[in-house]
Amino acid sequence: LIALAHYQIATLYLEKENKDVALTSMKDAVSATKIIAQKKAIYKRIASFYKMLREQKEFSTLIYQDASNYFQKEIEQTENHELKANLYLIKADFELKRGRSGSFYKD
Repeated sequence: LIALAHYQIATLYLEKENKDVALTSMKDAVSATKIIAQKKAIYKRIASFYKMLREQKEFSTLIYQDASNYFQKEIEQTENHELKANLYLIKADFELKRGRSGSFYKD
């Protein structure tokens, strides 16, 4: 329920165009849930959110660096192999968009 509350707060802040608080709330939602399927869904939403920020604010590669750093930290902290694999795929997508090689897929 706490994870759901954080996610709903994120949605409300996103509608109000307060993107910083929305992103923080989404990250809080990930931290609050123990259910792998929910974590995967929220990680995908966070990835979409980073991509939306890139398109709207023209952050060049800075937003991708922030996303890549966030997902790398999450990869290092998770012990669930399925979740870790999904995080690697999401991180690889951001690395490729930054113009980095596809070597991240091998991990």
